[in-house]
Amino acid sequence: PPPPPPPPAGASPADVERTEVRAAVVISGSLGDWTNAMRQKLRAAVAQTLGIPVRRVRIDSVVAASVRITFTAIQVAGEYTDETGLAAKLQDQAVVSQLSANIEAETGETLESTPVVEAVSVYAAGEEEGEGTSLSLFGRDVLIVSTVVPILAVCCLCGIGAAVYAVWYQRKRLPPAGGGMAEVIPTARV
Repeated sequence: PPPPPPPPAGASPADVERTEVRAAVVISGSLGDWTNAMRQKLRAAVAQTLGIPVRRVRIDSVVAASVRITFTAIQVAGEYTDETGLAAKLQDQAVVSQLSANIEAETGETLESTPVVEAVSVYAAGEEEGEGTSLSLFGRDVLIVSTVVPILAVCCLCGIGAAVYAVWYQRKRLPPAGGGMAEVIPTARV
């Protein structure tokens, strides 16, 4: 698992008030099934699995993909006593199995993917959301870069290959160099 991000500049680890871990999972079912009651049940399952209060789990989005749910689990200093951070827990196979069992018990739906940690944000005491140090090792930026860069490289190589072929083809069609006389072909009778 990736290391947790460092505390904000000038803050010691004791100053860290909370760490927010945003993750996404794919769960069976249809989008219409995910009423407020179902969302509450999912929050309870995530909280129970991670050992944090339900009020520290926020459902950020629910979109179609089977059902892709993004949630944020908030680890608050003084409330959370486990030495393993939430991001590391979400990547632990035993925790993922427990999360799957808890989701099925609470909602009746099946976890179809392992959680993908999208961002980890660390906030010092007094910092508001959006001011913390954020680490997005698994977010869309990595996906875009890991997809777009190879495509651009292939396009460039294809363009270079086409240019080399065009030059080769043109040279093949030109008369021999060296001032040789071209063959005269009569076109009319005398």
